[in-house]
Amino acid sequence: MERLDALADEYEQNGDSQQAASIKAENTLLPVYRKELRKVLFEYLQWMHAMKKDSTFRKVMQTQQELKDTECYDWLESTELAIDRRRFLLKRLLTKQPVPDNDN
Repeated sequence: MERLDALADEYEQNGDSQQAASIKAENTLLPVYRKELRKVLFEYLQWMHAMKKDSTFRKVMQTQQELKDTECYDWLESTELAIDRRRFLLKRLLTKQPVPDNDN
């Protein structure tokens, strides 16, 4: 954001209107935005690929599909309800760590 503002200020100092300077700054940074979008999308797709192999995720999604098919919920409703119904599985993913005794 700082880079965008700095570029816009630079264009304004060179005589462009505020609106034109803002558009020029955004256009200048467009390659950077596109590169970051590709990076984020790749990371998201890697994560989704790994999730599809996870048994907890598969059980939640199976419950979600059953809710859609039998109860006529839409995607959002069935997903929220499936997560709620499978919370005991999700709870296993994050557990408390035992605190070691310090007898020093």
